[in-house]
Amino acid sequence: MLKLAGAGLLLFACAGWGFSVSWQLWERMRDLRELRRIAALLRQEISYAGTALPEALGRIAKKVSRPFGEFLDRLAQELVKYPGDSFGMIFAEQVDEQLYRTALEPQDLADFKELGRYLGYLDKEMQLANLDLYLAETEEKLARLTQELPARRKLFQVLGVMAGLFLAVLFL
Repeated sequence: MLKLAGAGLLLFACAGWGFSVSWQLWERMRDLRELRRIAALLRQEISYAGTALPEALGRIAKKVSRPFGEFLDRLAQELVKYPGDSFGMIFAEQVDEQLYRTALEPQDLADFKELGRYLGYLDKEMQLANLDLYLAETEEKLARLTQELPARRKLFQVLGVMAGLFLAVLFL
């Protein structure tokens, strides 16, 4: 009876792992969409409104979900607080401090930091070109993820259940 309960718990734990990884894949896609939205809103603020960067970031912070809104709000505060520091440096620090809890992969965060490196000191056209490049790259990632996501989610779910069954049988 005790072995059976242990096998059931093992199956449950492995299945939970598979569903957890599956959920993380979906969360990454959601977070990438939010980064795309931030870049698009920032592009609008720079190109049409001609707003200063701290003010634009503060406006956008109110339009996006957590933790991205908090990140942008904190970034705007840091820019006002330390106006002499490099925008790219402040941006990278805030990405590390605020966005580590997201489901984004390290490469996603590195690409986002790279965007921040080119904002704030270049002329308007170069900033818009960098935002366009980031938007195109993010769109490409999202298209690839959208295509792969259903199969990968199902794979991890089935893999978790099958690993649990295998281990349960192995220990019985």
